[in-house]
Amino acid sequence: MAHAAAQARSAPLGATMPAAAASARLYYVQWLRVLLIALVVGQHAAEPYVVTGGDWMVSDPASSTALLVPFVLNGTFFMGFFFLISGYFLDASLDRHGAARVIGDRLLRLGVPLVLIVGIVNGAIGWAIYGEDMGYPAFLLTTYLPGAPEFGPLWFIAHLLVYILVYALWRGIFAGEARWLRAPKAPGHRAIFIFVLGLGAVTALIRIRYPIDDWVRIGGLIPAEPARLPQYIGLFVVGILAGRGRWFEEIDGRVAAIWFAIGAVTFAATAALALDRLALPDYLGLRIAWGFLEAPVGVGMILGLTVLLRHCCARTGPWLRRLEGSVYGVYLFHVYFVIGLQAALTGFGWPGLVKWAVVTLAALALSFGFATLLRRIPGAQRIL
Repeated sequence: MAHAAAQARSAPLGATMPAAAASARLYYVQWLRVLLIALVVGQHAAEPYVVTGGDWMVSDPASSTALLVPFVLNGTFFMGFFFLISGYFLDASLDRHGAARVIGDRLLRLGVPLVLIVGIVNGAIGWAIYGEDMGYPAFLLTTYLPGAPEFGPLWFIAHLLVYILVYALWRGIFAGEARWLRAPKAPGHRAIFIFVLGLGAVTALIRIRYPIDDWVRIGGLIPAEPARLPQYIGLFVVGILAGRGRWFEEIDGRVAAIWFAIGAVTFAATAALALDRLALPDYLGLRIAWGFLEAPVGVGMILGLTVLLRHCCARTGPWLRRLEGSVYGVYLFHVYFVIGLQAALTGFGWPGLVKWAVVTLAALALSFGFATLLRRIPGAQRIL
């Protein structure tokens, strides 16, 4: 069997996997992308209805304690999983095309949407709300851009672009025949335990200073949540290693099942003791403890979902072909549909769980429809 990763492009969300990769039985990775984007939309749809104390653009008195379970659980892995998948195909692109071409491609696919959405679209929204009598160009140049431009969910795109550029430059300049480029074996229990231990320890240490949802600006510009940076960077690096060793294909299902069970038990036990405080842990001891325990939960979820979908979603079909190509567009634009729907439902006296379900399903339908239409514009598929 040809090495699928060697024929795939490294686009986290920004491109579908090519036919060559799909033919090598990686359809389940495409399904993983679809699943993860659904979790992203559902997570943002839940924001007004989960009492966490965090900031969101829409507030609603309706709330649901039941939403705390998926809300907290998703935070342990879902964005880190996107980083891992992004790293998985990166070395294959560098092997085939070289650093210069990969950097140019990522600047197009990731950089152009960043500039257009953060700089122009969100700038226009800010001007409509705060611009008062100031003209749009003046507001953009004197207030919005010099201040704190609104990235929203596109913080992920900004981080991913930086990570890819740094690694591509490093490989292009220093890697050569380095040991790093050899294909490592799929990890067993010992390697997974060491990674979980290290990730948990680093995360716990950082959360002494930075709790969940405490954001900073890297370089005064790019938003970052230090509490979860170890997860994102660590899983991106693991993704690069995994791609070279074909870990998605080679990981032992029994090993993955055991770590999934460890993660599930860890989450269940912790949630039973302090579920209502895990979304934003409110004292130092809990911040440190949950920072450490997030690692086995998140790693277990990633391993479990990978092997589960490898087993049950190894085939393509018309739905996968329709959905997978629009995943990137959904990520870029879903938040506008989510916020609009949340605002429209504030006057309804429905339970929070019902509102969440309506917003999630409607936002998914609208976002996928919008992304599909955008991709029909000539030349748009080069980016979307």
